[in-house]
Amino acid sequence: MSMMSIWGKCYHAARRARFTPAGSTVLEGHTACTFTRAGHRPRTTHGLRYTAATVLRELGLDWDDVAAVTGHKTTAMVRKYTAKRRRAARAIARLDEAGV
Repeated sequence: MSMMSIWGKCYHAARRARFTPAGSTVLEGHTACTFTRAGHRPRTTHGLRYTAATVLRELGLDWDDVAAVTGHKTTAMVRKYTAKRRRAARAIARLDEAGV
């Protein structure tokens, strides 16, 4: 079954139920449902945005370009999204330099 047909089934099921999980938006509910029905762990739109920012930065895009793609108003927010991955990369590089 294609992702689009799974997405459609989730959309119609949510409309019939007329509710979404607490603290969630309709899009969040559809996204989680779509990933679950496709056999994957549920994902959130926030998590996908976080991943996109990190991957785009790793591909070499500058901060302004990543912000333009992810919709962040400032590059400071993009930097916040990618900070954890950048710290981990620095730690691994230091371990490699030390020969550990």
